[in-house]
Amino acid sequence: THAHAARFPASEGWRPDGVLDETARIVVGTRNPKDTCVSMWHHVREKPEFNLAGGADASTRPEVCPSFADWVELFLSGQCECGSWFHHTLEWYYASLNDPDILFLKYEDLIDDPRAGIARVAKHIGVGDTPAIIEKTLVNSSMDAMKSGKTGIYAGNVRKGGVGNWRKKIDGDSDALFDRVYKQQMAGSGLKFNFGDGVSLVDIDLFDHSFNILVHETDLQAL
Repeated sequence: THAHAARFPASEGWRPDGVLDETARIVVGTRNPKDTCVSMWHHVREKPEFNLAGGADASTRPEVCPSFADWVELFLSGQCECGSWFHHTLEWYYASLNDPDILFLKYEDLIDDPRAGIARVAKHIGVGDTPAIIEKTLVNSSMDAMKSGKTGIYAGNVRKGGVGNWRKKIDGDSDALFDRVYKQQMAGSGLKFNFGDGVSLVDIDLFDHSFNILVHETDLQAL
């Protein structure tokens, strides 16, 4: 789900207080924001309703986001699909620290050791974790299997995967801006991500859990 923890629909309905039903078992998957930003860029450009590529009639529907640098600013300010990556990620992360029914997973860890990740999910939701089941899950969750359209996954949502491919799109001023916003928003959280090649942005030594503060366009210009 793209829902935030406070709006997640548990079995008893919407729980705006953020308290989940005790029968629910939640698995939260997250990914480093730079790879997420690039992946979402490709995703929304394939959706005419977002009009990032100009829509069906470019003469009357000009492109919303004429450059990738503009898209990076939209992403960092939480103005694209699903809102702020920082809000979503930190809200679920903090919830997972206090609720054993929430399993918080990083995409990069699953790439690094998929068998261990599959076993963690199986244990968390109470299904079989035998070697045979893990191997079958590993095969059916591969990029090739998902792109085949035979696994129940919409192949149009599967592009490339991997860790660190953001370097092919995010550079220069956009990369510097991304690092500044990331450090500001993640300060003191203790949560770190692998950005590829073993690189992890340094979490600056501040304690600030005020993740409800959204970075707006005016704030980006000041950074």
